Amino acid sequence: MHATTRRRIAVPAAITSGLLLSGLLVWHTSYAAFTASTSNNANTFGAGSVSLTDNKNGTAMFTAATLKPGSTDSQCITVNYTGNVASTVKLSAAYTDGTAASTGLAPYLDFTVQEIGPADNCTSPTGTLTAIDGADSTLAAKVTGGLAAPGASLGWSPSSSESKRYRFTYTLQDNNAAQSKTASVGFTWTATSS
Repeated sequence: MHATTRRRIAVPAAITSGLLLSGLLVWHTSYAAFTASTSNNANTFGAGSVSLTDNKNGTAMFTAATLKPGSTDSQCITVNYTGNVASTVKLSAAYTDGTAASTGLAPYLDFTVQEIGPADNCTSPTGTLTAIDGADSTLAAKVTGGLAAPGASLGWSPSSSESKRYRFTYTLQDNNAAQSKTASVGFTWTATSS
């Protein structure tokens, strides 16, 4: 091989080798740095719950027909909060048949809602009765007043599992205008997280 040919091969080879070597030096220099790290693994998240049941399991407390003046009855219900977050439990009432309070039987039914002790007999409790809906009044006044959905304010604020027992009592007034009238009302307990 001639010296000129060797020079023609050697120059490009030297340039290529020089570029490759300088690239390796730059890469190695930038790779050689102080580093540190920390990690926080296994983070988990879970939502709390609100859960509300009652011992009537969705059935009516009252099915009363052919009432006469002075007819009365009491029914008790146990409301169980089994959620795990602080909540407010409220009672509300609403007509379920579209009857207006002024045309139905509700204005003629004296009605009370009371909190009673867990061991009390429903018909004749011996413990302290706490009226949770103010003074005695008619079912119509309860539905359109203190128990009016959705702004009802009657209930309690459990922070964890808790049960309350309530007694609902009606008495038909001695009023001739009550004849042949009906009322259909639903009571709803609602738990809302605080």
